[in-house]
Amino acid sequence: MRCVDPKFPGLEKYADGFAFQEEWYSLKDFSADDHVLLVQETEGMPDNEYKRPPYPATWARAAGKGRVFYTSMGHREDVWTNPISRTC
Repeated sequence: MRCVDPKFPGLEKYADGFAFQEEWYSLKDFSADDHVLLVQETEGMPDNEYKRPPYPATWARAAGKGRVFYTSMGHREDVWTNPISRTC
């Protein structure tokens, strides 16, 4: 996982990125107004859906008068209990 915005609250200590074992979504069709925070590196990942350039995995954006925060991390309990997930 590559950190695109290390100044975003919670990402300061992950400026150099991090490795993470997860069941990744192969996302497509992103909004132009997404503020991308983390990018999923795909090099070396098996399966055809990952044979593509890196893509956004975590972002924030405005939605009406509110804000949306999305991350594709967190499919298993061990992911949510990992210190990285608790910080991001």
